[in-house]
Amino acid sequence: MSDQETWLISLSIGPVQDFISAALRTRDLWFGSYMLSEVSKAAAIAIKKYSPDAIDLIFPAAENSEELKPDEVNVANRIVVQVQGNEEMMKVALAAGKKAAKLKLTCLIEQAKSKAPISLRDDIWEIQAKPEDLLELYGTAARIKDKDYQEAWKRLGQLNSARKNSRDFQQSVAEPNDSSLYGLPKSSLDGRRETVLPEGLDKKIRRRLRMGEGEQLDVMGLVKRLAGGEVDEQKQFNPTAKLQFTPTTRIAIDPWIRKVLDDPDGKGKAKLKKIHDTLKTHQQVLMNSGLITKVQGNEEIYKDMPFDAGLLYRSVLDANIQKSIREERSGDENLLRKLRKEVLQEVWKEYGQPCPYYALLLADGDRMGALIKAAQDKDHHKEISKCLSKFAQSVPDTARRHQAHCIYSGGDDVLLMAPLDKVLDLADKLRRDFKEALQSIAKKIGQDAPTFSVGIVIAHMQTPIGRVRRLASKAERLAKDGARKTDPQRNALAITVAPRSGADISFRANWDKTPVAKLDILASLYRDDKLPSGFGYELRQINQLVHDMKNKEKAGEIAELEMRRILNRKNQGGGGEKVTDDTINNVLAHAQQKQEDNDEIFDIESVYKEHLIARWLGAHGEERG
Repeated sequence: MSDQETWLISLSIGPVQDFISAALRTRDLWFGSYMLSEVSKAAAIAIKKYSPDAIDLIFPAAENSEELKPDEVNVANRIVVQVQGNEEMMKVALAAGKKAAKLKLTCLIEQAKSKAPISLRDDIWEIQAKPEDLLELYGTAARIKDKDYQEAWKRLGQLNSARKNSRDFQQSVAEPNDSSLYGLPKSSLDGRRETVLPEGLDKKIRRRLRMGEGEQLDVMGLVKRLAGGEVDEQKQFNPTAKLQFTPTTRIAIDPWIRKVLDDPDGKGKAKLKKIHDTLKTHQQVLMNSGLITKVQGNEEIYKDMPFDAGLLYRSVLDANIQKSIREERSGDENLLRKLRKEVLQEVWKEYGQPCPYYALLLADGDRMGALIKAAQDKDHHKEISKCLSKFAQSVPDTARRHQAHCIYSGGDDVLLMAPLDKVLDLADKLRRDFKEALQSIAKKIGQDAPTFSVGIVIAHMQTPIGRVRRLASKAERLAKDGARKTDPQRNALAITVAPRSGADISFRANWDKTPVAKLDILASLYRDDKLPSGFGYELRQINQLVHDMKNKEKAGEIAELEMRRILNRKNQGGGGEKVTDDTINNVLAHAQQKQEDNDEIFDIESVYKEHLIARWLGAHGEERG
């Protein structure tokens, strides 16, 4: 074959689920995403460096490997490059990428082991720490014939799908009755692999590893807890500020902290400073007992209260007081009781209890495959790649402006945590930014600009993050596919509330129905106590009353009249005055708008679901007030 052949090669890296979804803590989830990106980045750099002049990076689009800066640029788990050379050169470049990916993962594994504060089960570690068993690497190549780039791209996609569908199912790394594995506990992150931790870990070690009672970790679990940051004995193995991920407690409490700070009388700042100073004074004692951790990442946007803030919740504080009594830690008990009596009691009385719920947002571009397929040449693909990279790099800053923390942003995929009062505006901003980023190249190719589907889960701060991530995937799928066959697909927002007690509640609306503006109006009514918090549940009872009526027009009339009757006899949230005429008009106008949006006769089902979602967005969740 000629040395002047041109090839497209693709390298896909996984498994995504093992890297990302296996998680119990926010750092597990974040570091899994970070790790997959860094492994993919290492592969892309190695392929480019093999022959810089003959190899052109397409996904990610970078002119040189220096543009793929460590810890700053996220790379998706599929790398595509164009290679100018013979078949042997193409194979060697692909092999270089695979080797670099394995080496990067090996470095992270060794880093975690070196930081482990205990001796590990070396025999189990040796079995699990083989990168060839942990990584799935799918390499494919297609020769560009007669300068037909589009045809080569099509064949590359077909080959990539075929390669994944014919993956190697390797024999288990150990016999089921291997004496070294028999009876060992499984990892708490995903329940698949055996623990590498010895028996009888003391509480101090568990705190340093951020482990709960009975929790176990395999190799990948330990990597997620320890790799990526510098060990600091005073910080109990917290990662460095740059690599630290914010706990759910700090995300959930952020609206409450801003409420205290924004007190127009100016008293709130002094009260919050008193909380901060008390925690800082006793910081070392509290950290050594595992009661607080420092929060110093995300460009220090949480500096007004740079702690995980769990102790600012009455239920968490009381539970830790009882735990310190059981464990006969009188010093901790006295300190916590003092914190409650002398510092927090007054603040709770003045500003109420903080809501313990937060939002996890998962989003993905729509019809990106069609846009990429329509590209006519390499330059079009590189421009798409650069537009996606520019958008992805903007997401962390956009999140910070909404008091949120980005977990992952690579290409058209976004995963982040946000406070309840900011998540809707953040979702709307992201979908507008995404469309704007790709509008120019889509027009050049002759396609409509891709849209953005967003799934949001509202979950309790103590719900295992792995479960919340799975619910976010379902919400994103609901946004893309709709709940009914008649629903317009994609370009939608879906929200699922996952309360600690009771069934999940889901809502979906296409972006062209302006769901954020409508939800904001309802959420503000609940947030400002202009509507009673149980109103949505009474709407649900109306739906149950009229749901099976055959005469839908009559059912709609009954639902509307019953809705008005309930509003006229209701008091505002927390009792007091009657619901005002303005509030009643807003609620009825919203219901009528839902009818027009859905082209149905007073669709009370969608109305009550939206009210229930708005109730939670207005922070009327458990433990509020």
